[in-house]
Amino acid sequence: MNRLEEVRIALHELMKHSGADKQVDVITEFLDTLAHNQIAEHDLIPAYGKLQSYQDRVSSYVRKIALGLLVPYPKASFDAKTQGRSSVF
Repeated sequence: MNRLEEVRIALHELMKHSGADKQVDVITEFLDTLAHNQIAEHDLIPAYGKLQSYQDRVSSYVRKIALGLLVPYPKASFDAKTQGRSSVF
């Protein structure tokens, strides 16, 4: 018997003894006092709106390199062995 079947049987046994068949529905008359027109929604991820323009710029840059319209400029990198700067190319 696999673990899932054991859990299913155990839950079934618990449900027999929970008294779920004897429970009654409880009807309440709570009033909603929340002023929905005064709820302020905040942007939880404000930088996400700017992300699309960044993605467009990167896609354009990659496309231009792929088409040969743009040659990437070799950036200098730090060479840890010589403690100095050396070119990537």
